[in-house]
Amino acid sequence: METILEIRPARPSEWKTLKEIRLQALQDSPESFGERYQDVIQKDDDQWQQDFQKAVESEHQDILFATINSVVVGMLFVFVRDQRKKIGGIGGLWIAPNHRQKGSGRQIIETALAWLKSKGLQTVTFWSNTTNEASTKFYEKLGFSYTGIEKPLESAPNFIIGEMKKEL
Repeated sequence: METILEIRPARPSEWKTLKEIRLQALQDSPESFGERYQDVIQKDDDQWQQDFQKAVESEHQDILFATINSVVVGMLFVFVRDQRKKIGGIGGLWIAPNHRQKGSGRQIIETALAWLKSKGLQTVTFWSNTTNEASTKFYEKLGFSYTGIEKPLESAPNFIIGEMKKEL
């Protein structure tokens, strides 16, 4: 069977899909995100729906899904960080372990960068775990570099995150 990879915005009815994927991500890679599974699992469905609707209905943020043969295998948040300074942001990138190293991460980032450019932004920034060598190499191959600004990861203070940046 042919593998068909698609990167697309989340649809207004897919809040449960976001919930499932986000919880999987937090369990799989807790050192990569600013929130903890134990905290996020406490959110009720009404809160998930409200947060989701706010994101997908906004002109200043979106949620991208990576699908393979119509099954969601990854996600990324993309947003306008500072319109005046023309800075955008990305966050929450996660690809299911059995779908990594196959191009979906690169394609979801490229789609997010195109979205940011379409908003007239010139720079994108985000925070990345500085001890995750595979992640650092992945982002560096896409043209990102660390800015030198670091801080402890809020959800796991023993990990240090660094700001990464790329000009669009």
